[in-house]
Formats: sequence, C-alpha cells, structure tokens
Amino acid sequence: MENITGKNYDAVFKHALEKYKKEMLEFLNIECAEVIEIEPTELPEIEAHVNNTDFIYRLADNTLLHFEFQAGYTKEDIKRFMLYDTRLYVKEDKKIRTVVVCKEGNKDIERIEGGVFNYEVEIKALKRYSADEFFTREKVSEVELIFTPLMKSKYSISERIRKSIEKYKEQEKEQSKIIDFAAAILVLANRIITREEFKEIWEEIKMLNIMRYAEEIGIEKGIEKGIEKDRIIMAERLIAKNMTLEEVAELTELPIEKIREIAMKKVV
Repeated sequence: MENITGKNYDAVFKHALEKYKKEMLEFLNIECAEVIEIEPTELPEIEAHVNNTDFIYRLADNTLLHFEFQAGYTKEDIKRFMLYDTRLYVKEDKKIRTVVVCKEGNKDIERIEGGVFNYEVEIKALKRYSADEFFTREKVSEVELIFTPLMKSKYSISERIRKSIEKYKEQEKEQSKIIDFAAAILVLANRIITREEFKEIWEEIKMLNIMRYAEEIGIEKGIEKGIEKDRIIMAERLIAKNMTLEEVAELTELPIEKIREIAMKKVV
C-alpha cells in the first residue's frame, strides 16, 4: 500500500543530505568527484519486493556514492548492503562506493570475501569525534552540529540535541533556518539511534515544540502540515523499530486504535 506520510518523512532526510552534501563529505573526510544529483533509492525486484537504501549520490566521474546510516552494523547488514549494491550495479552499470556512517565501529573497512567475488564498505564511526569539543568552539558548522548526537560525549543524546540547537541559535537568528536545522538534526539522529535512545530524546522533541513548528510552517519537500500527521510519521518509525503498539501510543499520544491502523498499513 502506498504510504505518503512515510515518504514525506524520508523526503526530509533526503532534503537534509542534499542541503549539506558538500559539508558532510568534508566532515567525513571523503574525497570524491563533485556530486551531480541524487539517485532514486528504490529498486523493485521480480518478486515485487522493494529494497531501499539510505542515500545515493551520482558523481561527476559517472560513479555512485552510496551512504548507509546505522546505529551499528553486523555482518548481516554488510550482506544486505552487498545485495543492494549488486542490484544497483546491474541496473546502472556504474562503479559504486559504499560508506556506512555509524556510531560504533572498530574498522575503517569491512569486507566480504566470497571466493569468486569480493565486497567492501568504508566505515565512518562518529564515536571518534567529541561533541563536547564542538560545543565549546566559538564557530561550528551546521553539519558538525547535526552529527553531535552520534559522537562521544559526557552529555546524554537528548542533551546533545538541545545543546546543538542552542549552539546553532547563537550563530543563526533567522527563525525559519533554526526550525529547519532542528528538524534536520532530529530526522538524521532518528535514522541511526537505537530504540532506547529514541525514547530518551522523545521528551526533548516535545519540549522543543518541533511538531508545533511543523504545523505552523511545514518543511519544504518534507513533512505535511498538521500535528497529527507529524505524530503519525513518528509512530511509523517507532513501529519499524519494533516497539509495542502500547509504547508507540504512549510516546506519540495517538489513540491505540490509530496505532493499530498504522501498524496494519505497514503489514499490508
């Protein structure tokens, strides 16, 4: 079943990575050709399934840069990326470079050696960065602040989100840009934090009134206006993280009947 609300949520994520593409590549120390455009991330299969990846850039040298954003990763995740890249290569016939951006990682490269084939991804573990260092700097870039929830810190994730928004507000006085930044950091963090960490920042999200902001002005290319729609978006993400329907109802303050309806749509 077509799920417009979920697509809008993903659109906010893609919009943020489009906006910060140059800064993100510099921050992650990724040297590559110039980004030309964003590639679609849905690859239909014969079995009528659809595989989605997080983000793909088409580069000026006619290659593809594939990003995956994860809280952590396992060998099964690497296999999943390999299957996607294989389908992508068959479809595009272009060289692919895959980068996994995660909180934890002990290697710079992860490989699968399959005898007749070899596959590898680059690992960019953000725990090597110190969020506290960025908070004390006089001037910090947007992309550095957006990634602070995933860095090492003496502060909790919710505190890092709050501090990042406060730091950005010190540097930027235009309200629309502050709102856009706040939405971006929440959306990006939600792609790679764990279920427990999401529950931790939920109260912070409500305190910052992000839902009210979205209701008042909407977000370009992303969230539809209306506080209930924003809660539905969050409910979909929580259900995808395997929270119980009762927990989702409690966190989003939506009726349990509405949560069941959302869950049934995800199954269909």
